[in-house]
Amino acid sequence: DKGIVCSVKDKYGNTDYYYTSEGKMIDVPLVVLVNENSASSAEILTGALKDRADATVVGVNTYGKGIMQAVIPVGSDGSGAQITVAQYFTPNGTVVHGVGLAPDVVAELPEGDKGVYQFADMNDPQLAKAYEVMLEKLGVKD
Repeated sequence: DKGIVCSVKDKYGNTDYYYTSEGKMIDVPLVVLVNENSASSAEILTGALKDRADATVVGVNTYGKGIMQAVIPVGSDGSGAQITVAQYFTPNGTVVHGVGLAPDVVAELPEGDKGVYQFADMNDPQLAKAYEVMLEKLGVKD
């Protein structure tokens, strides 16, 4: 439903809020699978779904890129400098930058497992755990 997706605060303490558009909320169970490579917009979406839609987050702590950047043109050859302009927070005000988002259910890869799986490969232990959590949320017995 309509509400905050994230907030963004600049170095002066000015805060902007980003909202969902008008719409009807649907009541469906959600599980979000994340890992240490989940960053930036993936963290914004995960935080919003966790805070506002009761999503269960499964996996390991996310990367922790909770800042926004802008490119300032430098010279006339198309070069630019990327500078940090703000920090973002989840709807409930959770800090993401430098700490990431902690999962509700930890699902680590076994030692030595490089996590190279095809899409929807249930041999992936993290995906298998997320599937198990979803079945629990649905009240389905395996």
